[in-house]
Amino acid sequence: MASLSLRGLRKHYGSTPVLHGIDLDVAHGEFVVFVGPSGCGKSTLLRCIAGLESISEGELRIDDRRMNEVDPAARGLAMVFQSYALYPHMTVAQNMSFGLKLAGTPRAEVERAVAEAAEALQLTPLLQRLPAQLSGGQRQRVAIGRAIVRRPGIFLFDEPLSNLDAALRGQMRVEMARLHAQLGSTVLYVTHDQAEAMTLADRIVVFNKGRIEQVGAPLTLYRQPANRFVAEFLGSPRINLLPSRQALPGAASHELGLRPEQLRLRPSAEGGRLAGELQLLEHLGDVAYAHVRTDDGALLVARAPADTPLRGGERVALDFDPEQALHFDAQGRRLEP
Repeated sequence: MASLSLRGLRKHYGSTPVLHGIDLDVAHGEFVVFVGPSGCGKSTLLRCIAGLESISEGELRIDDRRMNEVDPAARGLAMVFQSYALYPHMTVAQNMSFGLKLAGTPRAEVERAVAEAAEALQLTPLLQRLPAQLSGGQRQRVAIGRAIVRRPGIFLFDEPLSNLDAALRGQMRVEMARLHAQLGSTVLYVTHDQAEAMTLADRIVVFNKGRIEQVGAPLTLYRQPANRFVAEFLGSPRINLLPSRQALPGAASHELGLRPEQLRLRPSAEGGRLAGELQLLEHLGDVAYAHVRTDDGALLVARAPADTPLRGGERVALDFDPEQALHFDAQGRRLEP
């Protein structure tokens, strides 16, 4: 495992800036997840770290050694892409060992590395199969195994599970977490999937327009976002936003943020801080999400028990604890309550 430090890292293509002075430290053995909307620069940063893109300004250090000019193969990194990129005519064992053989690694060491990686990834019974004989999840494990055998200081993952269906992504998240615990490796992981970020990360880095908005533990970012952007990006369904005076009469003029689980749905007769019409009750098995159009025109989403007796078209009330709400100023920065 290795540590990583970025100082003032910038990337531009001609006159177009993509990364605007990134500062970040990653400790030995940390699992750090990059999230953000498409085009925010997270994959570009990963490629700069890997050496697949040049760094325009700033410094990259791995284990306190400057790496800006170091060849990608000499940085001690391994990258796993969204595409499996397996050789179709090679077996699982041959795909996993190919890089080591090219590097001239002794045969006994290659065989030992492949066997250890296959055991960790539960691929041992599949070593003689071709990629066409594998499921999507198995192919992705082979791609990860190809990286593991190199024993890199840092693993770089660029949306490795995005080609899998929802059920398989859930299974692979568990396997990724198990693998990280087993290997203790340093991991930088890019994803659009909030469940992956919240489940896997020691820390999440939220990117926006080539800048870091906030870095922190998953629950810290969820409960104490630095600004409206982070609050909206993390959480599904998204956080509800409405003018503070709409929900708290007499409050100062700012924006109020309420997570769906913080809103309590009630029959209209029981009263609450907000009133409106239940437009849709979205049943998801053990939970339901109520979509409510308030009398002031806001569309809010509240989490409700799966067996709630309320139905679409009914008048309802919404209540919440003001101390749990998030507050944002006109610039979107979170205010202390």
